[in-house]
Amino acid sequence: MLVSHDRALLGQAVSEIVELDRRTGAATHYRGGWDAFEREREAARERACAEHEQALQRREQLVAAERERAGARRRAATAPAHGCTTTTSTRASG
Repeated sequence: MLVSHDRALLGQAVSEIVELDRRTGAATHYRGGWDAFEREREAARERACAEHEQALQRREQLVAAERERAGARRRAATAPAHGCTTTTSTRASG
């Protein structure tokens, strides 16, 4: 096992890398040395960003749909009963 921040050394000396994520504590294993590690890590970041963008778009769709449903509920709550409108009628007395 070799622990180093020297990328040149890592590029020449290793064929596998284990990255420890400070935030999650997870360990990710990469094969193929430093160059492969950088490519794989960048690809993983791009996938994560794309997934995040998709999640944001889906959230936007859900929020818009909920707003529409809430608006429909409000309109239904204020509509006259049985779909009738209030009209004024006059009867002729006779």
